[in-house]
Amino acid sequence: MPKHLSLTQFRQLHRDPLQFFSTLAQEEGEIAGFKIGRKPYYLLNHPDHIHDLFITHGKHVQKGRALRQSKRLLGEGLLTSEGALHLRQRRLMQPAFHRQEIARYADCMVAETVHFSADWQPATTINIVAEMRRLLLPIVAKTLFGGEVSADVQTVGTALDALTPLLQTAMLPFGNRLLDLPTPRMKNARAALNALDVLVYRLIDDDTGEGFLLSMLLAAHDADGGMSRQQVRDEVLTLLLAGHETSVNGLAWCWYLLATHPKILQKLHDELASVLAGRVPSISDIASLPYLDAVLRETLRLYPPAWTIGRTALQPLTFGTCTVPAGATLFASQWITQRDARFFADSLTFNPDRWLTDDAPRKFAYFPFGAGARICIGERFAWLEMQLVLAILAQRWRLELCAGQIVEPLARVTLRPKHDIYMRLKRRVHNVSQAAEMSEVITSLR
Repeated sequence: MPKHLSLTQFRQLHRDPLQFFSTLAQEEGEIAGFKIGRKPYYLLNHPDHIHDLFITHGKHVQKGRALRQSKRLLGEGLLTSEGALHLRQRRLMQPAFHRQEIARYADCMVAETVHFSADWQPATTINIVAEMRRLLLPIVAKTLFGGEVSADVQTVGTALDALTPLLQTAMLPFGNRLLDLPTPRMKNARAALNALDVLVYRLIDDDTGEGFLLSMLLAAHDADGGMSRQQVRDEVLTLLLAGHETSVNGLAWCWYLLATHPKILQKLHDELASVLAGRVPSISDIASLPYLDAVLRETLRLYPPAWTIGRTALQPLTFGTCTVPAGATLFASQWITQRDARFFADSLTFNPDRWLTDDAPRKFAYFPFGAGARICIGERFAWLEMQLVLAILAQRWRLELCAGQIVEPLARVTLRPKHDIYMRLKRRVHNVSQAAEMSEVITSLR
C-alpha cells in the first residue's frame, strides 16, 4: 500500500523531481508507490513493467492529468487527444512522417545549418541553448509551412518563448485557474498564443499544397473526410511546442557532454574528417557516421528531453505481483530507467561506444521517444535533424565550455539546462581552399 508523502517529500517532488524519483526508486524498488491526499501514484522502473504500461495495458490507460490540462493551450493534438480521435489523427498524420517524406526535409536542415554556421565567429562566446533554439526554429517553421515564412519566424519564436513556461503552468494542480489570472505574464502569453493562432490560420488558408507538413496535414483524408481547421491548428501547435523544444534541449546537452569529454569529441571529429573529407554532409552520409549516431543516442540516454511519461489507469491493472487501482497515476521515467546500472554498465558514464557493440540495450530500458501506440510521431524527424546539425557544426567548430559554470538539469515539461550554458567557439577549418569551398556551398544552399 503506497504511503502518504511527508511535507519534506512533497516539497522535494516539486523542487527537484529528478532527485525525488531517484530516491524513491532506490528505496522502494521496481514498483514505487506514494500517495498525495487520496490519490495513489506509482513509478514503474523495470523494462517488463514499462512494456506492460505501453503495450499490454496500452488500451486501458490514458494521458496523465498534467497533459489533459494542457489541452487548454494545445487543443486536441496528438500529444493530448485520446481514444478514437487519437487513433484517427495518428492514421491521418502517419504518411507525413514516413521515412521517405522525412528525407525530403534534409535539404532544408542542411541549408539552414550551413547558413547558420557561417554567422558564427571564432573566439566568441555563445549561449548554446539560445543558439540551438535560433538554429532549429527556422528549420521547424520552414518544414512545417514552406520556404516563404522567414518574416513569420520571429512571430513563432516570440510565441514559443511565452508559451513554453505557460504550458508548465497549465500542467500544475489548479493550472487552469492560474491561466485565468490577470497578471502581466498571463496577458502577454495569451496575446502570444493569439498571434500564433492568427499566423497558423492564415498559413492554413493560404496553403499552396507544395508538399510541406502543413500541406500534407490539410490533404490527409479518410472515409470520414479530412481534418478541420481547428484540428490542423492543434496539430501544428503541438509539433511546434513539443518537437522544437525537445530537439533544442537534446542538442544543447550533446554539446555540453562533448565539451566535457575531449577524447569522445576527438573521436567524433576523426569520424567526420574521414567520412566527409571536408564536404557538406547529406542524408546519404548518415549511415556512414555510426559514432555520431552513438553520441546522440548516449546523450538522450543520460539527458532525455522527455524525462518522464505519465498515464492514468482506467481500470485495475497488474504489474508483476502488484495490482494498481483504477484512477492511479503511473509513471515511466526515462531519467530513472536509462540510468539504471542493471541495464547499462557504468550507467552514469557518457560512453557512446556502448551503442557500437552487438549487445543492444534491453527493450524498454531505453525509450527516449516513448513507446507503444503513442510513441512520438516525430522521432525520425528529430533524429535526422540532430544528426545533420551535429555533423555540420562539429565538422567546422570545436565548442569549449567556459569555466566557472554550474551545469545541472531542470525537470519541467522537458529536461532542460537550469541555467544558460556558455561556450567558446574555435574554428576547425584552417585550409583556405576548403574554407572557400564551404563558402560556395553556403551560397548555393541559400
